[in-house]
Amino acid sequence: MSTNLHVVVPARLAPGYRLAGAAVDEAEDAAGAEAAVGRLLGQRESGVIAVHEPYFTTLPANWRGRLAPLLVALPEGAHPGEAGQRRARLKAMLEEAIGYHFVFGEEAP
Repeated sequence: MSTNLHVVVPARLAPGYRLAGAAVDEAEDAAGAEAAVGRLLGQRESGVIAVHEPYFTTLPANWRGRLAPLLVALPEGAHPGEAGQRRARLKAMLEEAIGYHFVFGEEAP
């Protein structure tokens, strides 16, 4: 399957991303994720490379600021009561990715 979205996640999360149509590279630790991302950056086939958040934070800083391909963190997942935190993380990721400040409805002045 050809796709512009590549996802680097642990094996336990891979099936869900495959079902959603993403190309998946499995990595069981930060070193494996760094190797997978390095390979994907070298191939220049991806528009977006999404990396499991605990791995993303360990990637070289000069990789994390890339725009082509866009390299983003995938939030780890949710626990009950974290809806506000998820929203804040999503907002921060979007703002960082496109360089624009978002205001959600209930935050508007």
